Amino acid sequence: MNSGRARSRKAFYCLMVSQKETESYLEDLAQFHSIEQQLLAIGNFEDDRDSVIDNLFCQIIPPYAPYGEDGPRITLLSSISLVNRYCGQLSSDPDVFLAPKLTTKKVDKSVADPAQLKNIKDVLKKLPNDNRGMTNGFSIGDLYQCRLILPLNSPLREEIIGDVMPTKRLAKRAVALKACIMLHKLKELDDVHLFPILRQIPEEEEEELPIEDDASVPQHHGNVTICKRRFPACFSNCRPIPREPNFVYLIDFMLMKPCQDVNKLFFPFAVETKLAILTSQVIPAICPFPLVTRAGEFQVNLCGVDSVIL
Repeated sequence: MNSGRARSRKAFYCLMVSQKETESYLEDLAQFHSIEQQLLAIGNFEDDRDSVIDNLFCQIIPPYAPYGEDGPRITLLSSISLVNRYCGQLSSDPDVFLAPKLTTKKVDKSVADPAQLKNIKDVLKKLPNDNRGMTNGFSIGDLYQCRLILPLNSPLREEIIGDVMPTKRLAKRAVALKACIMLHKLKELDDVHLFPILRQIPEEEEEELPIEDDASVPQHHGNVTICKRRFPACFSNCRPIPREPNFVYLIDFMLMKPCQDVNKLFFPFAVETKLAILTSQVIPAICPFPLVTRAGEFQVNLCGVDSVIL
């Protein structure tokens, strides 16, 4: 066990040694304590100051509590984890990891709102002195602002611009809190706990759902409408038949909304080889549908090309 476990202010960390080794052990302990004090004297206290600033700003920026003090709330500290949890529950391909894109940049004081800038100055005046005798070790000239873009399959498609904050960590939390407020207004967060609404039904629960006689009638379970899955009849027993007419359908991709970073991504429309379906049955007309990948949002269209005899 190490001394890191004794985290309470009133905790005691005791070391037990034999009487023969007491004198030598005390000399080593005094040397280690001296080295620790020297390291602390020249150490970096940015993390400690940021923690103090975070606690002070939590008193200024109120939590998002749309149903009063007794209802659920989203605080400045819990906003980032809630955004990550929401993005993790968005429907996507198993091989694609959807993550929000966050950019942080240093801004000038002219960008900040005057009232908010005054609050920042008042908070920084409350910072305690550090071990080096500095007033607070922080300059009001260091201001940061974050911009957040959620994944493409989220209904919140616009870029979210956060408030100006004195630290990068606070800027990230501020824009995340703003995103949570906008997601709740879009009904992406529930009203009971302000948690992301689950869009998928686990497979083990699907088997226990009652099946009605008419499979075309959708089944309602809470806020989710479930339809019985059916395999298209045109894709059953549709292998190409020799010396019989077969049909070729081209799968056409059209990029509608590209991602920000597309340097190393593969675009299916940028190669000469195309994807197609060769089948012995006629596929009915299918409306163009969207497809979200890491490269962006595509519009997929199935086009009938030709009829061939193999």
